[in-house]
Amino acid sequence: MLGLPGRPSVPTAGPADPLAGSPDLTLVIAELCKAQEHLDRVQGVVITALVRCGVLDLTPRQLAILYLLSLQDQQPSKLSKVLFHRDKQIAHHVKQLLARGLVEEYRHSVDRRAKLLHLTPRGLELLRRLGIAEGAARTDGGAA
Repeated sequence: MLGLPGRPSVPTAGPADPLAGSPDLTLVIAELCKAQEHLDRVQGVVITALVRCGVLDLTPRQLAILYLLSLQDQQPSKLSKVLFHRDKQIAHHVKQLLARGLVEEYRHSVDRRAKLLHLTPRGLELLRRLGIAEGAARTDGGAA
């Protein structure tokens, strides 16, 4: 199962799962349409919340990156997998977050070739301003 803390897990294939076994493509396409409709609705709610808080220069994907980094430091490739985006798209969003001082990067302590992203105090404060960080974000201000 794939899940994020505080969020329901995505169930693995089961008897009632239209994606189990040899799926009927019609059912799979119907599930894809439902998922896209749900994603559009959720993104609309996020955009409305950003506008209400006066945060007009942050996208829902950038907010998702900040949220995930509030849980623990991450490699960009891991963020890419969690958010189902190609690395190039994640790199674009991360570059903007780095430029705004909301995220910083440092070398991984074990794999010196890898970089880890870390939420800065400024990024954490932005999440708190949006009402996100109270239950999810680290309060230690340090790396995981």
